[in-house]
Order: sequence, then structure tokens, then C-alpha cells
Amino acid sequence: MMNEAATAEVVEADVQETTPAENIAPDVRAVDDWRDGLPADLRSGIGDVQSVEDLAKGYVNARSMIGGSIRIPGKEAGKEDWDKFYDRFADVPGLTRYNPEDLSTLYEAAGRPADAKGYGFEGVPESFLEVAHAAGLNRTQVQSLLDYEKNLESQSESAEHDAINSGINTLRQEWGLAFDRKVEEGQRAVAFLEQTSPGLSEALDATGAGNHPALIRLFQSLGANLKEGQGFAGTHGGNSGMTPAEARAQIKEIQNNSEHPYHQGDEDALEKYLELHRFANPA
Repeated sequence: MMNEAATAEVVEADVQETTPAENIAPDVRAVDDWRDGLPADLRSGIGDVQSVEDLAKGYVNARSMIGGSIRIPGKEAGKEDWDKFYDRFADVPGLTRYNPEDLSTLYEAAGRPADAKGYGFEGVPESFLEVAHAAGLNRTQVQSLLDYEKNLESQSESAEHDAINSGINTLRQEWGLAFDRKVEEGQRAVAFLEQTSPGLSEALDATGAGNHPALIRLFQSLGANLKEGQGFAGTHGGNSGMTPAEARAQIKEIQNNSEHPYHQGDEDALEKYLELHRFANPA
């Protein structure tokens, strides 16, 4: 017969052999994929790393790269730090050392010419090139600024041109068939004023102001009251080239005047009435 101690050992062995696998502590169970033991955010961030060994190798390589990275000294760095920085590029040909207090060598290494004339631009104000040189700009950078300025000028000119054309089209619609006559009146006014203000015509042409609708209207109103040898006095006579508004006003007067020859069938009056309608509706 087995003694009590032997019996206890047999019972313990039987318990261990029959213990279900699910009762084994989680930290000692085998897993199919080593990633399963990681949090979800880490599993999605490790990419296609196939094993813990590969992950460890990547970590070691990353540490090596970070340790070998180059940091440019800051504004508080002294000569010692700058010397260490340049020593790491000792084998790089053409590397230019520069003094943080004097960036001339750095600007020159980046392509800035020796002086403002070295940019080689023609027609560019010398004062602008001198400022660009003092700022350390190279030729490519200066060209970019010039192109930007030119583009702004082009956009401004285009907008002004569109505004003038729009204004002139408005005058054409307002004046109708009288447009040419009214423009001529404005030109006569400018020619008259030129006698007392020499250079007026040249200034209007040079600045483009002579094409501005507001000034066209102004000079036309002056020219309409300009009498030969009398200056600006009286009113423009005749019906040639009247505006739609003027024509409609006369048509209304004829319609309201029952004694007008038009209502009596007068041929001349009828012809004039039809002519007024032509000026009232130039389109």
C-alpha cells in the first residue's frame, strides 16, 4: 500500500494532466500572430514588420539615424558649435563657412552677385536692385519679384481697360446715333482749352485720361456750348445727331400738340417724325 505522501503526489499529477487549457494564465499561452498581443493603434502603425526581431532591428536603425542626424546651430551657438557643425562636412567640396553676424559669404554662396550691377537687369531701377542686393537675394529671386510686379501691373491695366470700355459702351447706348457728334464736340472743347492750357491734349493722350467716360462727358458738355469766336456760350443748334432722349422729347411734344402739321398729314412733318423715331431707337 502507498503511504499518504505517495498518494498525494499521484493526485496532484492527475490534476495537472486534466487541467483544461483555458484555465492556463493568458501570459503563457501561445499566440498565432505576435501582433495580437499589441494594442490596436500600435498594430496599425507597424506596417508590414513580420517579426519581433525585425521590429527590434528597425528600432536600432532608427536610433542610429537619429543619433547621426545633423542639427544646424541656433542663434545662441558660439564658434565651437559652428566648428563642430562644419567638421561634419569636412569632405564636402565647395562648402562655405559663414559668420552668423555677417551673412555676406552665405548670400554669395547662394548666388548673390558681388554688387547690384551684377544682376544684369536692364530697365530696372538701380535703387530696387540695391535693396535686393542688401537683402541677400540672388538673380532668380529678384526675377521672381519682377515677374510678380509685372503681373500686378498687367492685371491693373486690364481692369482699367475693361472699366473704360464699359463706360464708353454706356455712352454709346445713351447717346445712340449722336455718339460721334458728341465726341467731336468734346474734341473741339479740348482744342479750345489747349489755347490757354498748352499740353492738355498731350497729357490726356499720355495718361489715357482722354478716353475716360467721365472726361468725355465733361468735354462734350463744354463743346456743346462752344461758339466760334465766342467761347463757351449758347447752346448747340440743329437736330443732326440728337440723342435718343432728345428725340423722344420732341416726339412727345409733337404727339401732345394737336395743331402740329404732323397731325394734318404734312409730308415734311411726317418725314421729320419718322427721323425722330430713328434717333430715338438707334438699335
